[in-house]
This record gives sequence, C-alpha cells and structure tokens, in this order.
Amino acid sequence: MKPKSETPNHIKSFIHLVETQFGVKVKTLRSDNGKEFMLNDFYNHKGIIHQTSCVQTPQQNNIVERKHQHILSMARALMFQSNMPKLFWNHAINHATFLINRLPTRYLDHKSPYQALFQCLPDINSLKVFGCLSFATTPNAHRGKPDPRAKKCVHLGYKPGTKGYLLFDIETKQFFVSRDVYFYEKIFPFTDIQPPDPSNPLPLPSITFFDNHDPWFQSTETPVSPTNQTTSPTVSKNSSSSNLPCRKSTRTRKTSDYLQDYHHSLLSSTAPKTKYPIDNYLSYDALSLKHKCLTLSISTNIEPHTYEKQLSMIVGNKQLVMS
Repeated sequence: MKPKSETPNHIKSFIHLVETQFGVKVKTLRSDNGKEFMLNDFYNHKGIIHQTSCVQTPQQNNIVERKHQHILSMARALMFQSNMPKLFWNHAINHATFLINRLPTRYLDHKSPYQALFQCLPDINSLKVFGCLSFATTPNAHRGKPDPRAKKCVHLGYKPGTKGYLLFDIETKQFFVSRDVYFYEKIFPFTDIQPPDPSNPLPLPSITFFDNHDPWFQSTETPVSPTNQTTSPTVSKNSSSSNLPCRKSTRTRKTSDYLQDYHHSLLSSTAPKTKYPIDNYLSYDALSLKHKCLTLSISTNIEPHTYEKQLSMIVGNKQLVMS
C-alpha cells in the first residue's frame, strides 16, 4: 500500500478474507481518528462497531502501536545485518512479519500465532537469512548450452500463495520467484558494495621506474642498408634488469567467510610440541554410565526444527540429571 487512499479497499478485502477463510465475523474495529478509517456505511452494513481513540492519545491503541514497534525493530535489524538499501524496506517489513507469525510467544501459551490460527506447526525448514547471497537455477527455456546455469541473486523472503523464494537479480535488477535456489547464508552481496565518498577522492597509483629504464617509451628506427637486407636481433648491453627480484604481493590472505564452519582434524590428536597432553589427565572411563551419557549428550550439537522438540530435549536433560 503506497498512498493512504488505498486503506478502505484493504480493510474491505481483509474482512472478506476473514469471513471466507475462517468462517468468523468481525465485530469490532479499533483505530485512530484517521479519515481513511471512516467507512461508516460499510461498518453499518456489516454490523461492525468502530471504536476510535482520543485525539493525540496513541496509548489508547497500545496493542497496535507496540506491534508496529516490534515489526519495525525486527525489520531494521534485518536491513542492518544484510546492509540492504532502503528501497527494499517493504520486503524487510514483510519478512519480519513472516518471522513474527512463526515465533512462539508466552501470550499464546508458548505457541506461535501461525499455530494458534491454523492449529498446526509451521514449517521452518525453508527459513533462510534475509538479504543473503543466493544462486537461482536458470530455466532451460531461457538459456543456451554456453550460458550459465544459475543467476546471482539476493534473497528477499517469500511470496504469499507460492512455494518459491522471492529473489532479486543483481545483474538485471528484476524480481522473480524460483524454487531451485542455493543459499550462502553468511555472505551478503550488498555489504561489499560501498558508495563512493566525494570528500575522499581516489588516490592516484604511484609508478616506480628502474634506473636502467627510461620512463617514456622511445621508439628508435634503424635504417636498413641497401646492400644488406638481413637483420640481426638486437641484444641489450646491460642485462642487469633480468636479475631483478620478483615483486611479492603484500595483501593479507584469509579464508572465505563461507568456509569458517569447516574444521580440519589432524591425524594425531596430540601435537608433538605439547609437553603435558590433556589425554593423560582427562578421560571418560572413570565416569558412570549415566554421567557419561549426560556428558556426551551435552557435547552433542543437535539443532531442533520445532519448539516442541526443543522443550522435550530440555525436559529429558533435566530428568537425566535428577536420576
């Protein structure tokens, strides 16, 4: 919704959606004194009571105001993390709302709004980081044999009514939906794009010349003798320039960000320089069976996919400790 004049159409569409999909009737609508909410004829036809807050008293509509602040705070966090331009703020708002509807809250007995509304657990296996780097497969109809098989894109969330990901093509500047996508959730393309600062001009590169070389290229022409048409290659008298050492790069090398999660295990667990290896003093053999199971379960890294599974893991660990 861009102008406020579209508010009446959205209110009517929302009420019809609730009546069709959930079979309930909207009885009360609470808002401020904005003219875009004054639909008295429509409210009277539907039998809806319209409640308004006092002028300059937003605390009377505190639930809506707090939820607006919650959505905006999460949207700002998403944009700060991915360094997305401000023109994508509407996608950040939609993605923040999508996440909030799938987060458990204590006001709903530790259920998510999605679960309370549809009476089923939301599928969170498809959740991806907002603004991360992604590669979408190019359809066969739009590519030739020498063309690339994927396009470099930015993940913008999910489009309602589809089972695909909403993406932004970096090269063509177009939005599209794709199902076959590969994500790099720790790489953000817009982080590397920094706008030029006009107050700090780019420094000019410095050129270093050797003593035996002329800084300016000089072309010399050797006249050809009419009696001798053959030419012999010219050999430089001073060949000391060929013995100059090669220049080495001073750039600091580091591992790519998406390789930080990979750990290399050495063949020998004890380094040769370790004077007192920890294997000689720490062992699980002296522990009882229950304590050994508890220790191994704590060190095991398991990421639950649902909130109920996380609760069952916590309860299981507490029972194991109490036993």
